[in-house]
Amino acid sequence: MSKINRRDILKYSSMLAVAGVPFGDVVWADEDRPIPKTNRFMIYIHFGSQCGIANGLIQPQKAGEWPLGFFQPGAAAAAVNPLLNKHTVSGNMIFHDYMKFLAPMTDHMSLVNLNPQSLDHGVASLFQMCGNSIAAAGVEWPMAVAQNMKGFKNLNPMVITSGLKTLPVTDITPVQAGSVADFASITSDASSIPKGKLDPIWKATVEQYKNSKLGTVDLEASLGNTVDYELNTLTKGLPELAASQADITTLNTMLGAAKVNMLIADCAERTAIAGNADQGTRNKFILAGILAKTGIASGMRMDLIGDDAHFGGADISSARNAAGKWALISLFWDWVKSVGLQDDIMIVVGQEFARSPYNSNTIEQTYIDASGATQTIKTPGRDHGLSAGMMFINAGVPKSGRIGSVSSNLVSVPTKDAKGSPDNSGIAYVSHNIMGSMLMRIYPELFPTERMVRKHWPSFIEIGMITS
Repeated sequence: MSKINRRDILKYSSMLAVAGVPFGDVVWADEDRPIPKTNRFMIYIHFGSQCGIANGLIQPQKAGEWPLGFFQPGAAAAAVNPLLNKHTVSGNMIFHDYMKFLAPMTDHMSLVNLNPQSLDHGVASLFQMCGNSIAAAGVEWPMAVAQNMKGFKNLNPMVITSGLKTLPVTDITPVQAGSVADFASITSDASSIPKGKLDPIWKATVEQYKNSKLGTVDLEASLGNTVDYELNTLTKGLPELAASQADITTLNTMLGAAKVNMLIADCAERTAIAGNADQGTRNKFILAGILAKTGIASGMRMDLIGDDAHFGGADISSARNAAGKWALISLFWDWVKSVGLQDDIMIVVGQEFARSPYNSNTIEQTYIDASGATQTIKTPGRDHGLSAGMMFINAGVPKSGRIGSVSSNLVSVPTKDAKGSPDNSGIAYVSHNIMGSMLMRIYPELFPTERMVRKHWPSFIEIGMITS
C-alpha cells in the first residue's frame, strides 16, 4: 500500500472529496493501516431508552447508597422495588437482585457512564449507535469494525444491521436477519438462479460485472473482483453455514431454558426473568456466534428492548426484561470463552438515555420479594435522564472497570475511579470518544492510532482512562 505524508493527509482528503471519491477510500499511512490478525467481531446491543437503574447500566457508587435525585428530585431515597436496592458487589461492579448472576463475569466487563448528548429519542439513539446525530454522517459501531476487516479472505464483508451504509463504508453489505435460517435464506437463492448460469441475459450480466472498469457500469471496483464469489454464494449457499451445525446445536443448548433457569436460580424474580429470555433474542445470539466463529461477517446490531416507562412500571417490568436479556448475554459469553473467542468478540450494551427520574404517574404491579412472597406496589413513571451507560464485554477491557459516574440528579461526570473523584477536564464522556477509545484498546491492529479512529468519527478525542 502506498504511503502518504501525515502533513498532506487533510489536503489529500479534500482533493478526494472534490473528486467525488468516498472518504473511506483514503490511503492511510503504514502505521494506520488495518492488519487483522483474526476475525474481529462486534455486537452492539441497544436497550433503547430503558431505565438505567433497572437495566444495570447505571449503578450506585456504593452498595445500597444512591446519589441524590435518583428517585425523588434532590432527595436521598431508594427504589420502590426493594430488589433494586439489594446489591451484590463484584470488584467495582454493583448488581441489584435481578442481575446478581453477572458477578462471575466482571473481569471481562467495563461500565462507562456518559452524557447522552440529547434527551430526544431519535437524536440520542443515533449518537449511541453511530456517534453522530445524523445517520448519513456516522457509521454504526459494528460497521466500523467490518470496514477494517476487509481482505482477500473476506471478499464480501457484511454486518447484520437495520441501519444504512454511509460514505466510509461503501463496500460493506448490510444484512437484516434475526436467525441463522433468515441469514441463510438471504445469502442464497439456488431455486431462482439458472443452473449452470446458462440463461443468455444472466450470462451477459455476469460478464459485464467481471469485465467492468471504473467509469463504466461499475462504481465499486470490488464487484468485478468478487463476482465469482458472489455467484457461488447465491447458487450454492455459504459453505461455512453448512459446516456449522455442531456449533448451532451447542449454542442452542448453552442458551436454552434449562441453562437460563440454572443461571438465575438465586434471583427472587427468576420466573419472570426466564420469561424475558425469549427465543427471538436466543436466535440472534446463535446467529452472532456462528458469524463470529466462521468469519462470514464482522459485526451485528441487536435492538432488544423497547420499554417506554413514562407512565410507570420500570422498577419491575424493565428490570425483568433487561435481566432476561442479560441472562442470555452471560450464557453467550460462556460459549465465547469455551471456543476461545474472548479476545476477538466485543459486546457493547448501550442505551439512549437513562430514563431514571421518577414522575407523578404510577401503575400498580406485583412482584416476588426476597422471601418468596407476592407483593403489590405502585411503581412511578420514569422520565428522560441526563446520563446513560455503556457496558463493554471482552477479555481486554479494564477489568471490572467503572469509568465515569452519575452524580446527584443524574448528571454524568468523568471520574478517575469508582468513587467519583472528578477528572480535571470536567467534561462528561460522550459516546464516540468512549467507543473509539475502547476500539483502540481492544483491536489495536484495526484502530492503531487516534487518526485511524477519526476516519469514522472525525471529532474523536481519546480517553486515556480507557486506552491506558
